[in-house]
Amino acid sequence: MQDAMIRSIEKQKIDSFNSLYRLTYGRLYTVFIKISKDTSLTKDVLQQTYIKVWEKWDDLTNKDDLYPLLYTYSKNIYIDELRKGNHRRNAEKKVNAVGKPQQADELYIAKETKGLIASWVSVMPARRKEVFLLSREVGCTHKQIAEDLSLSPHTIERHVQEALIDLKKKIKPASVLIISYVIQTFAQYVF
Repeated sequence: MQDAMIRSIEKQKIDSFNSLYRLTYGRLYTVFIKISKDTSLTKDVLQQTYIKVWEKWDDLTNKDDLYPLLYTYSKNIYIDELRKGNHRRNAEKKVNAVGKPQQADELYIAKETKGLIASWVSVMPARRKEVFLLSREVGCTHKQIAEDLSLSPHTIERHVQEALIDLKKKIKPASVLIISYVIQTFAQYVF
C-alpha cells in the first residue's frame, strides 16, 4: 500500500514536470536562440536548466508559475557558459604569449583591469548589474533586454548609462595606477 502511494506521488511529480517542460520549453528556446544564435548552446543551457529544476523540484513551494525561475536559471547558466568560453580563449591567448614578455604583460594588465571592472560591476544595484552584463558581456541589444525583462527600452538605456557613468568615475583614478605600471614595466623595452 505504501509502495503504491510512493509510486503515485512520483508519477504526479513526473507528470507535473513534463507538463512544465511542454509549456515552457518553446518560449525559453525562442528567447535564448535570439540571444545566443547558437542552437547547440541554447539546447545545452536549457537542458541544464531543466535538470536544475528537477533536482530542486521537491523544494519548490509555488509551482504555479515557474517561468521566471526557469528564465533566471537559464540566464545564469548562459552567462556561466559564456564565461567558460572566455576563460578557454584567455587560456589559449596566454599559451600563445609564452616567450613574448611584452604580450604576457599586456595580458596581465588586461586581466587585472577586467578584474577591477568585474569587482566594480559586482557592487552595482542588482537590476543595473543584470542589465549591464546582458548588454556588455552577453551582447544583447537594449530591445532584447527590454523584452526579456519586461522593462521599457528607455529604462534599459538608463541602467546601462548609469553603469557606464559609475565605471568611468572609478576608472579615472585607477587608470593613473595602470599607466604608471605600464611605464615601469615597459621602460626596459623602450629605453
